[in-house]
This record gives sequence, C-alpha cells and structure tokens, in this order.
Amino acid sequence: RYWVDSQGIVLPSEGELEAMLLIQDLRTGPFEVGDRIDPEVVRSALALRRLFPETAVLQYSEGKGLILHQADYPVYLGTGDVEEKIAILNALLQELAAEGIQPAYVDLRFKESPSYSY
Repeated sequence: RYWVDSQGIVLPSEGELEAMLLIQDLRTGPFEVGDRIDPEVVRSALALRRLFPETAVLQYSEGKGLILHQADYPVYLGTGDVEEKIAILNALLQELAAEGIQPAYVDLRFKESPSYSY
C-alpha cells in the first residue's frame, strides 16, 4: 500500500487513517515511492468521494479508468467530469429501472455515448 498526494506522487504509507479512500490499481506490477500517477485520477477519485462519502474502495485500470461498484455491477467512469457522469448515471439507472433492466455493467468513460450491458 502507498499513499498518493494531490499531484499524483506515490509516497510511502504512513499507516491507516480513519475513512481513508483505498484505490485498487488493477495493473500488474508494483509502484515505487516517487512514481507519478495521472493527477486527474486523484482529482476524479476525490470528486467521487465527495459525492459518495460512504465509498471506501474504488478500482482503477488504465483502460477503464476509475471503477465504482454500484449494487452488483461495476460503473466504468474513466477520469474527469465526475459530477456530470454521476448525473448521467442517475438518469440512466432511473430509465433502466423503469424498463426492469438490471445492468451487468455501465460504461460512462465517454459521457457523450454512455453504454451498458445486461
């Protein structure tokens, strides 16, 4: 485990903090202290945490970006425009619920063309 600062710099872990947000990186291979990750990932994760303060764990993959687990399915968010993507997600979930559809996943990486599978 590592800590990451707001600029995306990987720091040594200083222990656990209450209500810490854990981001599981799905890439292979470990980080090294001093490595950099895209600061947009950090900003997007913090924006998600503000919208969903009860969220303790997010996942990240280079291909799908941030992944929020909603009920029994993942929501692929990419990075950036988090508030707008969550508004799209809420509208889409209302529409799917009205049609009785339970998605297997929702993909909002490209907010102009959200997609899902069921």
